[in-house]
Amino acid sequence: MDGLNGISGWRWLFIVEGAATGFVAIFGFWLLPNTPLTTRWLNERERELAHSRMEKDKLSDSDENKATAMDGLKQAVRDKRTWLFCLMQNFHLSACSFNSFFPTVVKTLGFNTTVTLLMTCPPFIFAGAAGIFFGWSSGRLHERTWHITTGLGIAVVGFVLASATLNTAARYVACFIFAMGAYSVNSVIIGWASSTLSQTKEKKAVVLAMTNVGGQIGYIYGAYLWPSTDSPRYAIGFGASAGFSLLSICCAWWIRVLLVRENRRIRASTSEQVNLYGY
Repeated sequence: MDGLNGISGWRWLFIVEGAATGFVAIFGFWLLPNTPLTTRWLNERERELAHSRMEKDKLSDSDENKATAMDGLKQAVRDKRTWLFCLMQNFHLSACSFNSFFPTVVKTLGFNTTVTLLMTCPPFIFAGAAGIFFGWSSGRLHERTWHITTGLGIAVVGFVLASATLNTAARYVACFIFAMGAYSVNSVIIGWASSTLSQTKEKKAVVLAMTNVGGQIGYIYGAYLWPSTDSPRYAIGFGASAGFSLLSICCAWWIRVLLVRENRRIRASTSEQVNLYGY
């Protein structure tokens, strides 16, 4: 399709992928269930089980049970933790801005275009596996902060290594390291925001929307961090990505401190066994 209607092939790639995403989203708006109770592919017992598990995750000290959509917006905006999650996700996805330029980075290894495109696949396959493992482990252990710290810490090592050397083997290994580290924590961050700010389903919906939109903003300015003039080392892009990763880690620990204090307050306010914030 390169040159079709005067449009470059790479532009067509974005157009086709974007159009397909929008098309699926239209149907998804009507097909995806709002709650486990309205899920059509589960039987009644499974729906009740899923619903009860979600209810048990709610904090029992919350006095916010029902709310309108506008109430949910107000609750989310007024909660400072919402903005911290937005910042954390923004810094995280800013660190992932390399994905749009990954073929360009891999091409600095000196291979032809075909081999370069093939070599971009394995790091993302491993990154996908890392994301699944970290999400499973975080949920299993009910732990967030150290998973985020470990994942993004690994990414920092990869970014620094990729920027520090032009050796073919070392740089390709670095591509695996920073891709796996950076993409390992997305589900952890989103899941943490969902469970922490779920006092009402309206608030949780707004928080998830704000966190996702806030994160995607990083791709706007992230595109300017990889100028061709910085080739082949791309110190600006790798350095910025390492910095964003560290800032995301700082946000995670800031949230952890707030939740530790909140848990102490909850324990002091009641002698009953109640749900506490996970961190």
